[in-house]
Amino acid sequence: GKGKGKGKEEASAEESNAEETEEPKVYDPLTRPLTLKSLIRAVHVGKGCADSVCGVLRKKYPETEQEFKATGLDKDGAEHFDPERCGEKLRIPVPMTWETQLSERGNCAEVWQDLVKS
Repeated sequence: GKGKGKGKEEASAEESNAEETEEPKVYDPLTRPLTLKSLIRAVHVGKGCADSVCGVLRKKYPETEQEFKATGLDKDGAEHFDPERCGEKLRIPVPMTWETQLSERGNCAEVWQDLVKS
């Protein structure tokens, strides 16, 4: 008879099958999550500041001199490969601000004088 809901069950089963077959849009630039790595790639950062980019991404220091040159850490021959640092995670340098100086050296007159001079 009418109104027993048999047609509703079949329709909902078809809808659930359609939802399961849709694949997530992982490679769609409008729906994929924004990460530091994708942002760095999008704005083309890295020319001349490979050490900062590797530090932000917390990459490890290269194992070989070839990898060192390939990543751009050699800065066109200005820097040399250091085998003692192999595998070490790269970090960005701590900026010299009044907060970092007071934290390191304490809140005293000498620190403030040095800050005013610089």
